[in-house]
Amino acid sequence: MRRAPIELLAFGALFTTLGLVGGSLAVDALVEEEHVVRTPVRPVGDASGLLVRAPLAPGRSLLFEVCAEDAFLATGWEAPRFDVVFAHADGDPETALSVSGGEVRDAARHAPDGSGCATVARAEALPVEGEAQLLVRRDVLAEASLTADVSSVRVQGLATTWRPHGDDARSAAAFLFLGVLLLLVFAWLRPIASPPPGPATRSFRSVALGLVGAGLFLLFLVMLELVPELTGGSVAARGAAILTVQVALALALAQGVRNALALEAPPRGALWFGLSLVLGFGMLVGGRLVAGLVPSTGVAPVETLVAMPSGSVAFGLYALVAPLAEELFFRGFLYGAFERRLGANAATGLVVVLFALVHLAQSFGAWGAFLSVAMTGLVLTLLRRVSGSTLVPALAHVAHNGLLTWGALS
Repeated sequence: MRRAPIELLAFGALFTTLGLVGGSLAVDALVEEEHVVRTPVRPVGDASGLLVRAPLAPGRSLLFEVCAEDAFLATGWEAPRFDVVFAHADGDPETALSVSGGEVRDAARHAPDGSGCATVARAEALPVEGEAQLLVRRDVLAEASLTADVSSVRVQGLATTWRPHGDDARSAAAFLFLGVLLLLVFAWLRPIASPPPGPATRSFRSVALGLVGAGLFLLFLVMLELVPELTGGSVAARGAAILTVQVALALALAQGVRNALALEAPPRGALWFGLSLVLGFGMLVGGRLVAGLVPSTGVAPVETLVAMPSGSVAFGLYALVAPLAEELFFRGFLYGAFERRLGANAATGLVVVLFALVHLAQSFGAWGAFLSVAMTGLVLTLLRRVSGSTLVPALAHVAHNGLLTWGALS
């Protein structure tokens, strides 16, 4: 009989804790370095000169954007020019970039309300101390050089500064990934003893399965709310998630319940272990190919979240632990319940649809990404069906998300 060294469980718990604590500290530090400045909305004709400014410190990154209520569609946008100026703390102002209104118009992103925003300048880790300014050139903004349409268009300047994530975030993600992987290996190697049949066992199993299902569902709902709250420092959301993880996993490890959730390695476990890792990479490549097939109709909430380093790190850490909850709930609890009552085909279809619908909110508007998530859910559910084990899709899911996270933080 296979034996799982208890050291795997101990080191898995240790590395997972180090990753979560270190990642939380990294997110909090990044949040303190992120600042957004929005100027009042005013007509282009009145915006001559300084549009928006932002303080700079060495190592900070900078993004200047201009938003216009007409989405830069009015005639005459070729006339204004936008200058990016660095006012050094120990020197004279320096014009770093000059962009025409036509270039801004061509780069505009249109919003559903008819407005539009365009990136004027973006720079990473600037070695500058002082102030960055976005100017509308006065000599070009004379009334004679602007059409009446453009002169009356209302615009707003936005300046965003942040400090890129560093080695601390990558180290936290590496610890967390290794911890989750060790926990899965421990479950993979730990055998399940068949409990003796009898009314008491069946009664315990029914009650425990109900508790596991309720706990995992609560966990998933909490984790959906946890991602945006990570950047807001919600201690309550973090504590609720951790508590629910502990309760759900404790019940899932109870004798008899692991069997019902298919938390045992399949026959020819070494082959399935290697195949899971390979398929994790394959789902990443295939998902990116599929995502390019369908155009987006808007900016998905998850894209807004990961636009800043704090959100990117928070979502990356979430993506490393989410597979444990998702696989226990979708491929373990739901698939097992549906298969016993409706058969394998119905169970596969229902779980794939439910998995996609749960992820719809975060990818709404980015339909290529949503299609990629649905494809990933299909592959994971088929892995559960063919292998007969929830650990196989869990390992593939962790490998897939681990690669995604490492790519985002590299």
